[in-house]
Amino acid sequence: MYSLSLFSIKTDLIVPICGIHIVGRYRILGDNSSEVFENQLGFGLWIHCSIMPSYELAMLTRSLSKPDMVSILKRTANAIFDCGGIIRSIENLGKRAMPYKTSSHGAVHREANYFVLMFDAPPSKLEDLKRDYNRDVDIIRSRIFKVQPQDTNHECNIQEEMKPAPYRSEVIKLIEEIKRKEEKQTKFKYNTGFDYYPFQK
Repeated sequence: MYSLSLFSIKTDLIVPICGIHIVGRYRILGDNSSEVFENQLGFGLWIHCSIMPSYELAMLTRSLSKPDMVSILKRTANAIFDCGGIIRSIENLGKRAMPYKTSSHGAVHREANYFVLMFDAPPSKLEDLKRDYNRDVDIIRSRIFKVQPQDTNHECNIQEEMKPAPYRSEVIKLIEEIKRKEEKQTKFKYNTGFDYYPFQK
């Protein structure tokens, strides 16, 4: 199953990056093991079946012209491709003022371009990616977060939800679990010889 939210599988594709449209042509390689999207910028987006974990790259770049922004994205994407990863999506959040001034590579920045990249990559290559992005003078800040898989297999049982709370199976299980925990707790007993506490509390 192929999944990439940058574009759909078509003959001619238009991908918006940095406010411009990149027109390219999609072709399938002969070995049927991977596919490549080639565009007029001269770099390919590789797609293949992958069981690698998913990551999110939050990246702040310097305020540059559109051709320079495309060059930054090319370097960022190529670093992921070189380590055997794949890109699922690139989101441009636009140019924004930073919450506080930040110094990076000998310069102070008060505004930046915000990007979010979703990609799959081998866990052993993350340190190499972080090192490459930290060395890039055009990247102010970059952070990589692991994307936790979401459980989408939710059963919808309207009859169970319509019951009062004390009669729902989930609530009953929760009450039984609390009772089991209370039974395991040892209660303190006063060694007075009486079945009641003779002193005032």
